[in-house]
Amino acid sequence: MKILITGAGGFIGTALSKFLVRDNAEYEIFCLVRKKNKNFESIQENLRIIEADLQSNNFKKKLPKKIDTIIHLAGNSKTFLTSFESRKQFSTNLDLTSNLLDYSEKAKPSKLIFASSVYVYSGGNQIPFVETSQVMPSESLGASKLASEALFKSFSFSNNIDTLSLRLFTVYGPGSRKEQFIPQAIKKILSKKNPVSFGNPSVKRDFIFIDDVLEAFRLAIKKDLKRCFKVINVGSGKAYSIESIVYKLKEILNAKKEVKFAKESKKDKNADSDHLADISSAKSYLDWSPKVGIQKGLRVTVDSIRK
Repeated sequence: MKILITGAGGFIGTALSKFLVRDNAEYEIFCLVRKKNKNFESIQENLRIIEADLQSNNFKKKLPKKIDTIIHLAGNSKTFLTSFESRKQFSTNLDLTSNLLDYSEKAKPSKLIFASSVYVYSGGNQIPFVETSQVMPSESLGASKLASEALFKSFSFSNNIDTLSLRLFTVYGPGSRKEQFIPQAIKKILSKKNPVSFGNPSVKRDFIFIDDVLEAFRLAIKKDLKRCFKVINVGSGKAYSIESIVYKLKEILNAKKEVKFAKESKKDKNADSDHLADISSAKSYLDWSPKVGIQKGLRVTVDSIRK
């Protein structure tokens, strides 16, 4: 099976590429990256690196003429952007999706898998988040992901192609981007600075460990969707406050450091609502459930950063 992964140079893309190569020797993985990096210094025969930009005019020439499965991870995933940055993020993410679907017209994959986001639920107040609830994102990342889902859904129906949109919650683990909350928190606690400061302590996130996310993608590849479009939450089904994560990390690191949190305001709560996934659909449809608890996941992440 030939599998194309866009955004393969990122945190999830790198881990997924290597995971799929280990999972099945029959897979031929094509990793689309804008620029080669050290993540792929040691690669296997059935993993190929393609350096191209989905927004360029000639990217299609570098991709295989025929592909079986496409996993679309490429995109700008930043949050809390300025007005100008938000508009640019929206147009960029839609361009990437639209260009990929143009390629799909000729490559004729039998399956498309899209990495959507918890932020499609931004602006909503129904907890936990359920895939069937009406969504109207209040910020650009969620809006761009929801619009991309609409493009995938239309393409899926018009071309009779299996399409699965995985709405990923807060993914963490070894290899996480340095600017993400958990790696930043670990760095602060390990620093010489004392005390260290954090933001709103009460805001809650549904943290999902990278290994569990990779397993969800593996099952999605193997799942026969009966020529339909399906949206599925991929989260832990548990929500932890920022404060509780910081104290868990302090315990794991055996740190005596003093920590301070910003005072919570109504404005903060409106701008940064709590996240919690209803994962019953993933359990019933993919036969998937998370295996790595927060304590183990944090410990493994800490160990990877300490090396």
